[in-house]
Amino acid sequence: MDERYRRLREIGRGGMGAVYLAEDTVLHRHVAMKRVGMLPGQVAPVEERVLREARTLAALQHPNVVAVYDLVQTEDAHWLVMEYVESVNLNDLVQRDGPLPVQRVAPLLAQVSDALCAAHLAGIVHRDVKPGNILVGVDGVAKIADFGIARGTYDAALTQTGLLTGSPAYLAPEVAQGAKASTAADVWGLGATAYYALTGEQPYRGTDAVSTLYHVIHDPPPHTDRAGALGPAVTGMLTKDPLVRWSMSAVRDFAVGVGTRAGSGSTQELETLAPIDPDPGRHALDQDAKPATARTRRAERSGLPWMWVVLGTVLGGLLLVIASALWPREQGAGQNQGAAKSPASASSTPSTGESGGSGTAATAAELESFVRGYLTDVAADPTQTWPRLTPEFQKASGGFGKYRKFWEPISSAEIGEVTADPERMTVSYAVTYTREDGSTFDSRPTLQLVRQGEALLIAGEQ
Repeated sequence: MDERYRRLREIGRGGMGAVYLAEDTVLHRHVAMKRVGMLPGQVAPVEERVLREARTLAALQHPNVVAVYDLVQTEDAHWLVMEYVESVNLNDLVQRDGPLPVQRVAPLLAQVSDALCAAHLAGIVHRDVKPGNILVGVDGVAKIADFGIARGTYDAALTQTGLLTGSPAYLAPEVAQGAKASTAADVWGLGATAYYALTGEQPYRGTDAVSTLYHVIHDPPPHTDRAGALGPAVTGMLTKDPLVRWSMSAVRDFAVGVGTRAGSGSTQELETLAPIDPDPGRHALDQDAKPATARTRRAERSGLPWMWVVLGTVLGGLLLVIASALWPREQGAGQNQGAAKSPASASSTPSTGESGGSGTAATAAELESFVRGYLTDVAADPTQTWPRLTPEFQKASGGFGKYRKFWEPISSAEIGEVTADPERMTVSYAVTYTREDGSTFDSRPTLQLVRQGEALLIAGEQ
């Protein structure tokens, strides 16, 4: 061992080697050391692999990634010197405490997904995201470890023929079938990890590695009621098609929202969160770490960190709830317009009785205020306005992916003449939309609205 580092004891095993607790005799601190560069069946390190792994880890400077301090070469081995984290890995944590509640999993998911967003932005795919590689500290901070089989997108394939890199139960189906691991594969691994944390069970399990991979490839994604408000995210992450699977940034933003709401105790609001269904192609490295909405994209161009965008969205929603309670007749102002012949216009208008509304009429002023507020909100962030469509109309409109695809390019909506019919609960209006590229187009939709409690919702569009 290098004279600077004094090895104390083995504390774990990563995907490619044992991990030891050691003492840095110069800085007088504990560090973790892992022997690297060894592939199964080899007796000597692979220099290219050693350097790749060290550079991969050194490139990641993130509070939720185990930091690398040094690379030490001895006579017969290379050792990565890393941050030592007083922690338990997520696998052992669930084995010890049992399935974890949503309010505990959401912040862990948010932290790890943010770390992986940073990795993807740096051109790095982890390729072995699983519970055993997520360390949870006594302070609740999660760190992802063991990038030992991570690969930069610029690296040539280093995997030997026939060598499976990754844990079968957490391996994405496309990788199990021989495709190259992409950022989408990390999303799948994180989804399987979240499923395990919430249920205490692996989403797919066979009698051996081969049968497990068979189930991953051929069986439908499992469903669990224990996912609660994280259900849409788990479903989105475990989507078989990597082009339809959620992006890592969508997972991060959703988990932050769930964690914030769980922390405030607003469990009823958690159940209304809608899934985000990113469009195909979003896993390109120049897109994957970007937030999923028009509002956050515009904020990024202004240099605002994503966390402030999310915080602003949450605070804005809280203010809206407070305003609704104080001035109930103005509640519709922040809500809805279905879709200006957008994806939502793909369906016929459902009857008002199908959406579970109370049937209470609204005034013409409320209907108009509702539409004006909705147009302002949807142009800023369609994620926030999607729940203002009734569940029936959401389904008839083709899902959130189609809805968002229409609205995201729109930067503003200028409403003109409005005609509201309180008796029929319809509102017609003229609107001019401006896209982010400066082009415009006009529309004259008619929306069918319903009451649901104190809220107005869109039940259809003509």
